[in-house]
Amino acid sequence: MIYALWALAGWCGTPWPWWWKWKWQPPPPPPDPWWWVIKGVAVLGGLLGGWAASKTFDAPLDSPAAVAATTLGALVCGRFLSEAIGYFGGAKQLSDAGQ
Repeated sequence: MIYALWALAGWCGTPWPWWWKWKWQPPPPPPDPWWWVIKGVAVLGGLLGGWAASKTFDAPLDSPAAVAATTLGALVCGRFLSEAIGYFGGAKQLSDAGQ
């Protein structure tokens, strides 16, 4: 179950396009094919980040503090990898198209 939580945290770490603008804009109607690739990388990053955080803190995963710390690690790693693959993979040009 902890792996599912880490994968979910990685999935939630993926921003939708135009998240950084001050004015709210809805996401594009049809999702781009890169969107699902980035989500998949974010899920893998969430699993990797949760596992790395659990090895770093070396605490049993039955305590709420350890679960929260590893989930935060999963969120951060999923977000970082999704941003990296989006930037280097071509999604940056897609998000700039709405300007």
